[in-house]
Amino acid sequence: MDVINHSDHRAGYHGLSHSDEISHIVGVPAVEWCVFLERFSRRHRGWLGTVHGVEDDLPLTRMASERLESVSLERSGFDDLVRMTFANGISLCAPQARAVRVQRSDEGAEAALEVDTAAGAFIRLAFRATALPDQLDGVAPVELSTERRIAS
Repeated sequence: MDVINHSDHRAGYHGLSHSDEISHIVGVPAVEWCVFLERFSRRHRGWLGTVHGVEDDLPLTRMASERLESVSLERSGFDDLVRMTFANGISLCAPQARAVRVQRSDEGAEAALEVDTAAGAFIRLAFRATALPDQLDGVAPVELSTERRIAS
């Protein structure tokens, strides 16, 4: 994975509010996208995230503070689509994905997921809070309700 310096000056990109806590953005090689996104989804299912985007050089907030259900890669020929699905049933897509990156804190906690598209759009899923897996104290409430449905 390639490490990109934090000083990214894309239009509309402002990073997290505590930018001194973020050390780097790591590019995920395309051959690893499917496995990476599957693992990313498992680690962050139920986390509150906000989706920001930059399209036609205009910053947009696509969805504010919703619980993440999953992030997946859908392949159709040479076209890769990254789909972000939320607990409220809404899915946002990044068609013709050309780059996938993860933003990490100095401690290694994942703070955001970024996707660039062939059309020049930039989509960023940023978490309200970050933590390493060993810092979490159990199962998120959304996971408990899912486990009950599976057991029934």
